[in-house]
Amino acid sequence: METLRLPAKTEFLDRLRAFVLEWLSQFAVPVQKRFEIDLVLEEVLTNIIKYAYPTGAGDVEVCCTMEGPGRFRLTVQDWGVPFNPLKCAEPGLYADVEDRKVGGLGIYLVRQMADRVCYQQFENRNVLEVTFELNE
Repeated sequence: METLRLPAKTEFLDRLRAFVLEWLSQFAVPVQKRFEIDLVLEEVLTNIIKYAYPTGAGDVEVCCTMEGPGRFRLTVQDWGVPFNPLKCAEPGLYADVEDRKVGGLGIYLVRQMADRVCYQQFENRNVLEVTFELNE
């Protein structure tokens, strides 16, 4: 298990993503799965950067865990505004572009690409756990 905590600011986005990808490089993770993990991480971090701290700065923490052979868990937490992404309605994928509401597509992608997504609000923290099966 490895953890990195940095300010939830755009200038740290690439560093957080690189941390996860570098950690994954010690395991035989298929290229497609690495891409999916990186995309999910970017979506989650972007939402935290944009919305978690409306009145000021705060941190985001990323934790990488290999749960036995072939299962990777990414835990992302912040201390910002409580937000459960699992309660968001799915975007209207089949609606005309003009009728589609803005937002929600990133969370939809997270739910589609991950094998399991869990959220809890714990001790003033938003904790999102995203699990990927690597041997598919």
